[in-house]
Amino acid sequence: MHIFSFTTGAGRHWFAHPGANETHGGLDGPVTSGSLVETWNRRIHYREELARLSKDGPELIQDIGLTTRQVEDEVAKPFWRD
Repeated sequence: MHIFSFTTGAGRHWFAHPGANETHGGLDGPVTSGSLVETWNRRIHYREELARLSKDGPELIQDIGLTTRQVEDEVAKPFWRD
């Protein structure tokens, strides 16, 4: 995904454009910088929670239908990657 920014009189805006081989994620159109930061924060918190659950209760990971490998892959992603 390529993220572009531009500034207008109304402030800074962000536009995310998926690459040729990527599917449209949650950022497939114009977004404000605030909503982009909110998306990144949600990803950070989600991945932190997955890591905690994986460590504290591995059986809970299985209960939600994920494998250990899937959790490791998700936790390893940078916050800007969907």
